[in-house]
Amino acid sequence: MGAADYDGLLDDEGVLLLGKLLRVTHLVNVGAHADIAKATGLRGGQFEVLLRLARHTGRTARINVLADQMSFSSGGFTRFVDRMERDGLLYRSPDPDDRRAVRVTITGLGDELLRAGLAAHAPGLRGRLLDPLSAEEQQVLHRVLDRLDRVNEALHPSVQTASPPSRSDGLPSSLRPGTGHGDKAGTGQLPSRSRLASARAQAGMPRTGSPNAAWA
Repeated sequence: MGAADYDGLLDDEGVLLLGKLLRVTHLVNVGAHADIAKATGLRGGQFEVLLRLARHTGRTARINVLADQMSFSSGGFTRFVDRMERDGLLYRSPDPDDRRAVRVTITGLGDELLRAGLAAHAPGLRGRLLDPLSAEEQQVLHRVLDRLDRVNEALHPSVQTASPPSRSDGLPSSLRPGTGHGDKAGTGQLPSRSRLASARAQAGMPRTGSPNAAWA
């Protein structure tokens, strides 16, 4: 590769466009993570897990389905669910349609914190994503992103289920400290667990123990 070719690639249109997309995504996420953490104290990918669960019928889903949607390894997601269950945010139960499968369901506390997170999250996103654009520009952006999503999914059809985490915690990069929903923005630190403890106490839930019976 000659010097001219190299210099040209530095300013390649695709490289520049991806850089812009990543920068805007990062800046929007920084504010969103701060909003959610301040309102709820949710850590790491907890908000994202609760949000995806809430979109399933009955606010419950098979654990393997949810892991695929989150691009977790199966072992990593099991450990993550363990921590969320200890925090009283969700609970596990046998799947009535398949005794070999396990379902996860949002608890009352998880639903309460999800609602609080969304109440802070949605207005912040409106200010960062929607208000700067006209209604027409918003629709164009939706169409463009949908098209890019379809094209790239066709190019990499197994990306959701074959994204191996590069760390032993099983978290994909989008949910690691400093990058995922619930992290303190830009610091790579997790919010204090005191907010969870406080919410648990206000809801009359013990600080420890299984949430299954109280929050079915």
